[in-house]
Amino acid sequence: PSTRMRVTAVAPRALGLRARRWAILHEDSPAGREAADTFSALLDAFQSRTEIVHRQAIANAALQPDTLAAMHATRPDALLLALRGDDAQRYLQLAGSATLPVVALYADDLSTPPFWIAAGHPPEPPAILADFTQAYQARHQQAPTLAALQGYIALHSLAAALQQAGSTDAEALRDALAGLT
Repeated sequence: PSTRMRVTAVAPRALGLRARRWAILHEDSPAGREAADTFSALLDAFQSRTEIVHRQAIANAALQPDTLAAMHATRPDALLLALRGDDAQRYLQLAGSATLPVVALYADDLSTPPFWIAAGHPPEPPAILADFTQAYQARHQQAPTLAALQGYIALHSLAAALQQAGSTDAEALRDALAGLT
């Protein structure tokens, strides 16, 4: 998903926090700036009494404790975290047991605290996919990738739709796909 899609996906829950004072930590990249700008625009459009009290672009692998101290000094009510990979993991390490509500745009492969609002896919597939996970690991000696999981779901959805439709007619497939759970 694009940066704008990720921001739009988390926005309703983020707005539901009713936080008035937001901090934004984003990667120092065009995507990071787009995430911060898009989120700020959504806040302005839907919650007029909010303000961005701290916004900082973080260079790759440059998140330091003093960065978080400066952010916390502004007393934000919530944080938009638009950092990826090792930088997002570093935030988790530095934040420790802090309970500031966090909206994380790139939470793929992170074990996020339960109170976070996170866009991404969990590091472990859901229990319902245990058979797939075990078969994949046996064949490839590693956990399934996101692409493998999406392909598995897509192919099984198509197979179920074909079986339900009883034909390859486009209209019948569309109707069958609409009714799948």
